[in-house]
Amino acid sequence: MGGLTGSSAAKRQAKAAERAAEEQTRLAQEQAKESARQAANQAALTIARQNAVTAIEEQEQAQEAQDVEVDTTNADSSLKRRRSRYSDTSGGSDGGLSLSI
Repeated sequence: MGGLTGSSAAKRQAKAAERAAEEQTRLAQEQAKESARQAANQAALTIARQNAVTAIEEQEQAQEAQDVEVDTTNADSSLKRRRSRYSDTSGGSDGGLSLSI
């Protein structure tokens, strides 16, 4: 009967070792999933940042294309430019800026 007891103990040890191995496998899988999730999140953030930079650069290029060259050596064009600038930023008839020359 002593052999049966030893056999039962060996079976219990084998079962415990199997459960421990399964737990280690499960933990390793969870860790791999978390690492993959973090890597995907980091990649998405990097792409979003690059897209934002690209959008800003495109907006700046579009703005540069709309900029108008003004001949500031001519007093009339300089005056028109200043009037245009102040009239564009006016807050209405009561709150507008006035330019007197």
